[in-house]
Amino acid sequence: MFPKRHFGDGNAQYHTFRNSWILIERSRPVVPCPENTPLPSRKNTKAQRSKILSVYLRPWTLVQQEGCVDVPYLADLDVLAEDWQRLQNTSKTETVLPHAAQGATRDMRRAWKQYYLSRVPAPFASQVTNFLRAVCAEGRNNEIDDEDKRATRLDSVTCSVTKDDVSRILEKASSQLLQKEATKEEKRRRRSNTSFS
Repeated sequence: MFPKRHFGDGNAQYHTFRNSWILIERSRPVVPCPENTPLPSRKNTKAQRSKILSVYLRPWTLVQQEGCVDVPYLADLDVLAEDWQRLQNTSKTETVLPHAAQGATRDMRRAWKQYYLSRVPAPFASQVTNFLRAVCAEGRNNEIDDEDKRATRLDSVTCSVTKDDVSRILEKASSQLLQKEATKEEKRRRRSNTSFS
């Protein structure tokens, strides 16, 4: 279950959410496979791509009072780390909550790049990089508007093979392997005989 939290007005929402879900660790990890969701492509602006990647790959929270530089409130994904630090320092001296992001510079592209280049936790860096590579590879044809001109996957190649065909292929392969081994062994014997004489 989610831990108990006490933070004023947002407590009711969190309490409902907390009692609605149970987290259970899986014995095997599950690989997320996005379907029918927007993926970043060259058709998107840099800000749109950054927003999609931030939502998919950055940790965030829906509980506004829990927002911080490492796990921001969803609406504050575009706040830069230095602004978070400034707001947290201000909130220690004043009664301004850091999640309010008052006076913060909002730039989704810069916030994503800052996270990706310097703040991705080490255990997840390779996963984030692999996801980005997969998205780039998958989206190569998406910038072409005409679907007929897009490169499509080739039809799968089928060939009918009977059980007898498989047996013959395996027998032939094993006899070739045995012949190679016999040839190697014969060469070894000849070398050893010539070295002793």
